[in-house]
Amino acid sequence: MKKLTFFIIFIIVNRVTGQNLVTNSTFDSLIQCPNNRLLTLGKINEITPNWYNGAKYLFAGLYNSCNNTTPISFEGCFRLPRSGNGYVGFNTYQYTKSNSWAYLQTKLSEKLKENTHYFGRYYASPRVMRYEKPSFQNGFGLKFFKTIQYDTTFGGNFYDADIHGKNEVIKDTLKWTPISGCYKAKGDEEWLMIGNFLRREDIKIETEEVINPRHVLMFYFFEDVGLYKFDPLPDTLLLCKGESKTYNAALLESTYRWSTGKTDSIETITRPGRYVVDATIDGCTLSDTVVVIDPSVWSGLAQDTLACKEPKGIELKVGITGRYEWSTGDTTQSIKVTKPDIYSVTVTNVCSTYVYTSKVDFEECGCKFYAPTAFSPNGDNNNDTYKPIIDCKKRDISSYKLSIFNRQGEQVYFTR
Repeated sequence: MKKLTFFIIFIIVNRVTGQNLVTNSTFDSLIQCPNNRLLTLGKINEITPNWYNGAKYLFAGLYNSCNNTTPISFEGCFRLPRSGNGYVGFNTYQYTKSNSWAYLQTKLSEKLKENTHYFGRYYASPRVMRYEKPSFQNGFGLKFFKTIQYDTTFGGNFYDADIHGKNEVIKDTLKWTPISGCYKAKGDEEWLMIGNFLRREDIKIETEEVINPRHVLMFYFFEDVGLYKFDPLPDTLLLCKGESKTYNAALLESTYRWSTGKTDSIETITRPGRYVVDATIDGCTLSDTVVVIDPSVWSGLAQDTLACKEPKGIELKVGITGRYEWSTGDTTQSIKVTKPDIYSVTVTNVCSTYVYTSKVDFEECGCKFYAPTAFSPNGDNNNDTYKPIIDCKKRDISSYKLSIFNRQGEQVYFTR
């Protein structure tokens, strides 16, 4: 009897890639298979979900294997999808009295977070038809908006891309050329638009057309639209005594550098401090930072506070998260105090329970100004001169100017 031995090999891949915030990024999800002409004038969202035209009177074509328009389209162009079963195409430049080119836009799966870095990328390839002279251009990019955009003219009215890549003229008809870059969000952007975002006079055109090189029409295919958030670290981390935390900052094919000097995507944090990780991809760098706190040695609450005496008082705030119980009875992270005293707060969190105190005192910081109501310049050395009395407890007054006016507004006396 033969004895069979089976070897089972487990391969564990611990690599986290940022989630693509663009749904239907490859245009493979279909509501219906497009017709032979593929013309979806202002209504591409009726063909493929979550994609919308940016200009009312310009079309975007959807090319898909469901109707045999890939790899050879109805115009006679050969183009294999970069991934999946299809791609889109639309007019990206046309010379008319007004600008005339199209855009596509999509709603992201979440709103962008203020001051957070994002990496955007999609791919382009020019269409070259049998009956046209080859024409190529630059100017492609990505632009972000808080609401959907809809140009009711013939398009070409969106400028200044938020991501514009290398801004090179794209001429490769066999391969897909990436358009990519980094973006720091302003906050709450929810729509992403792709297309040509240069003004007509800034567009570089390369063409075999000799009659009038700028009177050409250019059409490009687009595929694999992606937007990825680089936010692998929390803003603040509580590191309990004897604890460590491991974070993976992996994003696509990026290279990495931590402030610790490490160049892998993974870093283990074992002590308090400020940690920064940079990810570089396609020539741009994204960055994220975490402040690591050991609550047993730091609370963010000053032990001694001396402040100017003001009616509004000062704010005392704890710099760590948890459940708060102040000596004043408050249960918020911060309180306002107007009286000198020793204030304490008890913070309970995942690490332990901590008590922090802060001695607060106030002092007079401003100057008090007194002006005599009368004087008697009669030479008896009693109130012979007129001058203000200035009392500043914390500063010396080296000079001043004094003007006296009569009821008619005329200056009758001046000294300094």
